[in-house]
Amino acid sequence: MVGWLQNLLPDLRDVLVRFSIAVLAALLTCLYLVNISSDMFSGGSVYLLTGSAAFLAAGAGHLLAEGRGTSRGVNIAIALVFAAAAGALEYDYDVFHTSALFLFAALVLGLMVAPFLRHGVEQGAVWLFSLRLGMAALLALIVGLVFAGGISAIMAGLDFLLGFHIDNQIYQKVWTIAVTFVGPVYGLSLVPRDLDAVINIEAHRGDLLERGVSVLVNYVMVPLAVIYALILHAYAAKTAFLGSLPKGEIGLIVSLFAVGGTATWLIGWPWREKGTALLKLFMRGWFWLLPIPVLLLLMAIWRRLSDYGVTPDRYGIALVAVWAVLVFGYLVWWRNRADLRAIIASAAALFLFASFGPQGANGLTASSQFGRLQALLERLGVLK
Repeated sequence: MVGWLQNLLPDLRDVLVRFSIAVLAALLTCLYLVNISSDMFSGGSVYLLTGSAAFLAAGAGHLLAEGRGTSRGVNIAIALVFAAAAGALEYDYDVFHTSALFLFAALVLGLMVAPFLRHGVEQGAVWLFSLRLGMAALLALIVGLVFAGGISAIMAGLDFLLGFHIDNQIYQKVWTIAVTFVGPVYGLSLVPRDLDAVINIEAHRGDLLERGVSVLVNYVMVPLAVIYALILHAYAAKTAFLGSLPKGEIGLIVSLFAVGGTATWLIGWPWREKGTALLKLFMRGWFWLLPIPVLLLLMAIWRRLSDYGVTPDRYGIALVAVWAVLVFGYLVWWRNRADLRAIIASAAALFLFASFGPQGANGLTASSQFGRLQALLERLGVLK
């Protein structure tokens, strides 16, 4: 049994030592959900979200402490505080007005930069770690699906072919174990240890991963971002010519453009000197493609907020607009000296700000819509 676990979870002991609190969060979540009768995506959803938030926050805490070279005790203490804070926000979501979407976005982005909140960090190290972290998450998902799907197939075979009756709750428990423990802990085992390893395009030239990412960014993402930018600028010119306000739907379109374009700029960073002519031009001038679409976004969201008040969706679009303005100013000022950490960390900070409290998406939505309802009832004479 131990040997089987060692094959399934490489370096299991090292994972337990390196990410003790994150593994504990995954284990407790798994044990609790396995022992309740409710489905983890319905009756147990709050516990699944609470455990997942604690798991991600603990991982970020461990990586933050590891990057700064703290002692083992301090490492565990930081991860424990992070896990407790994130878990409390998600568990008492009605008290803290927590938005799970914004909280998890902040935690995922925080994981990407947590080991690098220190001096003397190479930009190539941030990029390579983020890539490897994404690969680890993808492989963890695949392993979890294979684990649960394989065992489910075996049980279905026993049931169908040999007549062994297997209760549906057993299937549910297998998938719960895969989702809450096997996949997450396997993903932790793949988190790179060498935090200072730097991407070297020339050294990996022709490798499968290098070719795949290179083709994706050079010939798919950058051309699409440029074409999208041209369409948005043409729409802005049409709007100005007709003297009309942007349509409400432009908010989501520009938000996707701002986020997707910046993600393309981040992914294309290693090829800024070696990529296609279009990619080099994009890397030098991406920030000049932002102002007009962001202006459209600000006009559209201001109109919607004025007419209909705050909702979580509108709050999110406004948040993207603020972040895009910050990114534009930062890239204009620093240009080629821009720090990848600043772009990612600023998004994480804004999402965290929006994830809870009266200033967050849910809290501000509640106060805004309540105020609109009160004003309406007063106009109708129902309230005095």
